Amino acid sequence: MKRKIKTIIVEDENRIRRGIERLVTSCGDEWEVIGSYTNGREALETISSLNIAFDLLITDIKMPLMDGLTLIKEMKKLLSFESIVISGFEDFHYLQAALREGVTDYLIKPIDREEYRKRLKVIQKKIESNDKQRLQLGEIKENTEKLIHAEQLYKLNNAFWQKDTDLSMLDWVRDFPGGDYILSYLNIDHFLTKTRGFEKGEGDTWIFAVENITNEWAEQIFKEENIKHWLWRGNHSSFWFLVNHPLEKTKDNLAVLNHQCIKELQTKISLYTPFTMSVAMSTIFDDLSLLQSKRDELISAIQLRLIYGGNQIYQFPLMTSRVSGKREKPEGKHLEFTVNKYIKTLTGYNFSEARKHLGVFFEELKKLETPEAINYGIGQLAVQITHLLMIKGYNFQKDSWMKQIMDLTQKAADLKELEYEVTNWMNEVMGILSIIQKKQNEQSNQIDAAKSWINKNLDQSITIEKIAKQVYMNSTYFSEYFKNQTGETVLDYVTRVRIEKAEELLVTTNFKIYDISHMVGYNDTKYFSKLFKKYYGEVPSKYKSSNLHL
Repeated sequence: MKRKIKTIIVEDENRIRRGIERLVTSCGDEWEVIGSYTNGREALETISSLNIAFDLLITDIKMPLMDGLTLIKEMKKLLSFESIVISGFEDFHYLQAALREGVTDYLIKPIDREEYRKRLKVIQKKIESNDKQRLQLGEIKENTEKLIHAEQLYKLNNAFWQKDTDLSMLDWVRDFPGGDYILSYLNIDHFLTKTRGFEKGEGDTWIFAVENITNEWAEQIFKEENIKHWLWRGNHSSFWFLVNHPLEKTKDNLAVLNHQCIKELQTKISLYTPFTMSVAMSTIFDDLSLLQSKRDELISAIQLRLIYGGNQIYQFPLMTSRVSGKREKPEGKHLEFTVNKYIKTLTGYNFSEARKHLGVFFEELKKLETPEAINYGIGQLAVQITHLLMIKGYNFQKDSWMKQIMDLTQKAADLKELEYEVTNWMNEVMGILSIIQKKQNEQSNQIDAAKSWINKNLDQSITIEKIAKQVYMNSTYFSEYFKNQTGETVLDYVTRVRIEKAEELLVTTNFKIYDISHMVGYNDTKYFSKLFKKYYGEVPSKYKSSNLHL
């Protein structure tokens, strides 16, 4: 069934306007007059205010308030359509002006009915041809977008689990759109426990169902907001979800929108499956080279399920105020204030004062009456210490750290033994912080120190984590700090100085291109040549030849 061709008629003479309406509708059921106006201004104001879409505009030229050619010109700014101009003047000036405005046809009054129907038939075929072309272009665009998305997803999945990836191997991030990103770690709660009584393969079916629900939810929510997103599997019962927000949205709005959407997903999972879902959500970042650092942070953050339970949102940094959920905090919740004061003294490296606050913490811990409350209090301490050490740039095994701390409550025979073990653990933490403080004091300018290390190690594997470790900073914080101070990302800086060093070696030494490539950290010579051309406009061999003759 053919769609109707929506037509607008603008003519100041009532008799002629009604005659044109009859002529249009007499051409067949596929023709429909959706608007009839007496002048251009009335038509423009009504169509624009009501957002009326149409296919064909038939208008007189000379009318009061606004003429037909001005109407066409103004409407072309809002919509794409075909147009017929009707004039009582066989004037070349009018015809020339009409053609300038892209008019499809130009008719002279009085209108010959048969000739008019022939003209409408021609325009009908043009409109149908345009529809078919738009449909084909839409399908091509959709298929292209799907292909690009699949390629991006492959790159994400391939790069995501690599460790100690040299920055030279992160050029794939340039294939992703600009703007801000949020990474979320989606974990099905108690999957192994709940699937023990399932039939063989039933657990995999439910994983597939959760994946489908998540994909449908993402398409529905984020497509409306023009937000690109990627979903891929983690381990057997978890997923990773990355969203890219357009630059015009504010960061506060992004965080709120993402949090609301995640809550909606959790509701859907609990409604349509026998499971609940816990989610660890990153802060907003604009540099995809930080993706692996964000991954490690979220793997740490999801460990908070040990303390607060499932079906909640855990936002990094690991602050208890960021935990979203309705679960009632147990008796030990008042310890948060004491823990916060303790962490504040550690942050400032005031260790003598910190020991006093640790003593107060244990005095309050001894007043608790239930194992759950004690476990919660130790959990508060564990969360804050983990967060502090990560900010300070300490490189520990994040996935086992939280478990190691929480195991203390299981192993201790009584509160006295628990206090002894936790105090020893905290002495170890203060030792780590002392070393960090000493190293930071030795480096007055951390950006200069980072650049110096990079320049001395161009031939080595360079990662953001390795650079941040040299200046005793958290990799995420260091990356943001570096960009704010220098105006370029760590990836861009390292790539630039490597290529600049390569250019210097090309024109001042007799090293082979293969050797120079390795000397500046690129094991793949073809990739190095491609990158060099981006910066200098020529591949290394041509560049070297050109400069030898200068």
